[in-house]
Amino acid sequence: MILIAPLRLGGGHEGRSGDADQWLTVKALADPGLKARYAELGASPMPTSPAEMKAFRAAEEARLLPIMKAAGIKPG
Repeated sequence: MILIAPLRLGGGHEGRSGDADQWLTVKALADPGLKARYAELGASPMPTSPAEMKAFRAAEEARLLPIMKAAGIKPG
């Protein structure tokens, strides 16, 4: 599960040290109640920076695109 929100959701900016959005996300994901609820849903919270998420997505697209093409699935 990936939680993606619009840039500047809480006034933060990508690449800015101490990004308020990142801090709030990390704080929320550290909450025991939220952790328990995610566990019930089979999710494992893994906070990342916007740059890390961008790199992860690019790597996943590169990995999955050949599989999708072979199966006749058009990305979109």
